[in-house]
Amino acid sequence: MFLAWKEIIHSKARYGMIILVLALLGYLVFFLTGLAFGLGQANRSAIDLWEADQIVLSSEANGRINASVINDDWLEDVEAIDFEGVSILSLVAQTKEPEVEDEDQRLSLTLIGNQEDGLAQPEVLEGKKITEDYQVIATSTLKEVYGFEIGDTIELVGKDQTLELVGFTGDQMLSVSPILYSTINTSQELMGMRGAQGKYSALLIRDQDVTKELKNKDNLQLFEIDDFIEKLPGYQAQNLTFTMIIVFLIVIAAIVVGIFIYVLTVQKIRIFGVMKAQGISSFFIGSSVVYQTLIMAVIGTLLGLLFTLLTAFYLPAKVPFAFSWELIGITMVLMIVFAVLGGLLSVRQIVRIDPSQAIS
Repeated sequence: MFLAWKEIIHSKARYGMIILVLALLGYLVFFLTGLAFGLGQANRSAIDLWEADQIVLSSEANGRINASVINDDWLEDVEAIDFEGVSILSLVAQTKEPEVEDEDQRLSLTLIGNQEDGLAQPEVLEGKKITEDYQVIATSTLKEVYGFEIGDTIELVGKDQTLELVGFTGDQMLSVSPILYSTINTSQELMGMRGAQGKYSALLIRDQDVTKELKNKDNLQLFEIDDFIEKLPGYQAQNLTFTMIIVFLIVIAAIVVGIFIYVLTVQKIRIFGVMKAQGISSFFIGSSVVYQTLIMAVIGTLLGLLFTLLTAFYLPAKVPFAFSWELIGITMVLMIVFAVLGGLLSVRQIVRIDPSQAIS
């Protein structure tokens, strides 16, 4: 380790370039990791809030909650099931006065109608709880990005009704859409189904398994909550795409490090030959090269993480960027391990050095 560190200090420019390349690759990997996790949360964070174990949709919906309508008479013989019904509705609202004249003045939202104090009921962080129909609690995105405030009236495109904003909750989203929380009656009236049999979009189940109870219900389809999340539009494809990109970048980083270390090793063959002639073992020389790679990989990945944190601080709120320190930790370890593996390519060259030939 001492020899490895001394050489890095002595040849600052040479090794600094390698560290810079690693830092830039690490920056790209960590930034993509943050985007992947942020987009994943933008798809599912509202569902995670429910803490449900299972979810029931209508069988015709093909796993899409926005297309699901559950009729009351389908539930007559399953009254023993302890469930909570939620109603999901996609809306388009007018934004507040735009700062730029040509800026889009419409906003796509998802309204979740839920039962009072139920699983889908959000925690009110600012304002008050809903006390009557057509009042809504909004996620913080509407405040931070679109400038809405408590007491504002939300005008809906294509509907006569308006919504009163009475509170804000955390930054939950569903399928990359900001959320409004309201009552079941509000969602039903906005859908034009007031008094109709179709009251719920989904039934949330917690702390029980209702597989047997719903086994013969052809018009209802039961999903484990994780399976339901995987069927969200674009969620699985998006995660696979980002995962493949991140894995390839880590492998590329390992190859780049391996090439740099190999070139440096070839340039120092005469020096290594002299060291061998003095009785220094191949293991000692090879371990110094591996330590050099480890030091550069650690410094490079830490610098890449620092660049990512600085970038995240200045990103606009509209960008779905979020940190998962567990995911970042795994990515850092993989980058360092693969970089060291790339550096091991040079050890074989060191072992094969003949002192007499290297000196001559």
